[in-house]
Amino acid sequence: MGAREEYEGFTNAALNQWAKKIDELEVRARAKRAGEIGHFKELDILKKKSQEARLRFDELKASSQDWQNLVQGVDASLDELKAALERADSAVR
Repeated sequence: MGAREEYEGFTNAALNQWAKKIDELEVRARAKRAGEIGHFKELDILKKKSQEARLRFDELKASSQDWQNLVQGVDASLDELKAALERADSAVR
């Protein structure tokens, strides 16, 4: 397995795992909700970051030989997604 395949596999697994966590956070937020808008604001931000990261990853997968030039953007999106996930998790607690 080459470096590209390994990177794509790792990134796809991370995105899928975080998607599950986002779903779990949404369920927890709805259970605790009772009108607390802050939970949903953080979840909206989180979902947007997730979509952005998935889009960048899809661009990388569709690219040809210049995929390494896109890695930095994907990594930055993943870092932003992780930070948003942590903020949303704290907000829902």
